[in-house]
Amino acid sequence: MLQKIKHKIESKRFSKNTFWKIFFSLKDFFWSIGYLLLKSVEILNAKPKNKLRYLFLRVRHYKIPMWRKLQIELQSSCNRDCSWCPRYNDRTGIRKDSNGKNVAVKMPTEKVYDIIDKASKLGFKGNISFHRLSEAFLDKRYMEIWKYAKAKGMKLAEDTNGDVLRNNIELCSALDETGNKLRIGLYDSYTEEERRKEIEFWKNRFKKAHISFSEPLKQNLLLRKNSQIYEWVEKDNEALNSPCFMGRNALRINYLGNALYCQEDEQNTFDFENVFEKELEEIWWSDKRAELNNTLEKHGGKLNFPICRDCYTSQKIENISVISDRVKNDTTINSQKWG
Repeated sequence: MLQKIKHKIESKRFSKNTFWKIFFSLKDFFWSIGYLLLKSVEILNAKPKNKLRYLFLRVRHYKIPMWRKLQIELQSSCNRDCSWCPRYNDRTGIRKDSNGKNVAVKMPTEKVYDIIDKASKLGFKGNISFHRLSEAFLDKRYMEIWKYAKAKGMKLAEDTNGDVLRNNIELCSALDETGNKLRIGLYDSYTEEERRKEIEFWKNRFKKAHISFSEPLKQNLLLRKNSQIYEWVEKDNEALNSPCFMGRNALRINYLGNALYCQEDEQNTFDFENVFEKELEEIWWSDKRAELNNTLEKHGGKLNFPICRDCYTSQKIENISVISDRVKNDTTINSQKWG
């Protein structure tokens, strides 16, 4: 009901009626004042290592807000090899070695805690997750580290293929708290009946936590480089001209400590400094990020960077059902589980 009222009011924004012109002028003015006050409180309450440097960076790059999500990858491995995932064709040693063998490396525990501490001192109390192109629940440190982040006021928003959780009722119970968000992959559900049973299973498993579902072969497929599917789909070059806002929404840190600009920059092509060696504010509110944001958020901006010139993540995939059938019928490229 409230959303409908807001939408109805917002629909009047471009009305020529004097009342609505005054209403939206005042609304935007007070919203701006409120936003500035909130940002001022956030900045003044922050306790970075170098306060003056932090203040300088926040003022210099005032257009860059605090990241909405902190992603700290605990370890590099995954127990699946999905055809839509960039892990699939990686042979760089980041996800798989030159022989296609899974790489298994953990971020040192003290480094994880240090990142959480630094983010907390900057006033971050948003969503946190512990994966990237990996399955976070393979790491037995998970609950210990999550409880540490929770004590700092952060909120859990995790993605998982569900395999570990399916076989660990105790872990599910520990995660089943109001406020926690889990997005679970329905990777093995090809029919509506299979999908219904899976959803029912997880809803019975989690009573308090908010759960949603990832269905890349049904409705939310992203065309990711290095995936098997990337090679199948006919590319729409118009996607290369679209603005990209990936540099604003999350601070992504892989298991090596590299702060990655976006979800496609797995190799750290943009060469942001390592969080083990540099303060978070120096990386997030940096001249480099500001310049990248300014360029990539414009139409055609992606054409300025080699890594972005073949990035089609914004392309809408029209023939998902055809791709789904191909994956289902070819077990060599399916969302296969490893051991």
